[in-house]
Amino acid sequence: MLSSVAANRQIAESPDRHIETVYPLRREHGHFVPFPTIYWLLPGDLHTAIADLERRGWIKQLEQRVEDEPELREQLHEAHRRYAAQRWAMLTPEDRAVVEAAPSLLRTFRGGVAGVAGFDHIKCLHAHAAHAIAEPGGNPVGETVLTMLGVVAEDERLHAKRQPRTQ
Repeated sequence: MLSSVAANRQIAESPDRHIETVYPLRREHGHFVPFPTIYWLLPGDLHTAIADLERRGWIKQLEQRVEDEPELREQLHEAHRRYAAQRWAMLTPEDRAVVEAAPSLLRTFRGGVAGVAGFDHIKCLHAHAAHAIAEPGGNPVGETVLTMLGVVAEDERLHAKRQPRTQ
C-alpha cells in the first residue's frame, strides 16, 4: 500500500518488466505535481515498436476510428473513467485533500488515460498499451495497439507473479 507522496513509485513485477505503476502525485520543490500516467510502459522492444506507430500517425488514425465507431467510443470513454477512478483510489486520504483543495490538480485527476481531458482523444499509445497490460480487456485502444504488434495483453509473461511493491 502506498502511504504518501514520498512513496511515489510502485513496481509491477513481471519477468519482462513491461510496466511500472507510478503514484499519481509528487512533491517537487515544495509544490504538489500530478503524474497522471499511472501505468508506465518501460523501455524495450515493445516501447520502441509503439513509438514507431506514433511516428507513423496511428494516434490520429485511432482517433478517427473512435469518432466513426460509437461502440468503440463508449468503450474508450469507459476506459478513461476507470483509469481516472484507479488514479484517485491510489491516493491517500491526505493526498486526496490536497488535490481537492487545488482546482488545477483536480482537473488533472478528472482526466483519463495519461491525464487527457477529452475522452474522445488519445494522448499517448504507450499509456493505452500499458493500461491494457495492467488491465487486460480494459482499454480498447491499448488492446488494438498490442494486437497490431502481435502481443496479447493476457500473455502470462506480462503478468506472471506481478505483485506490486513499494520502491
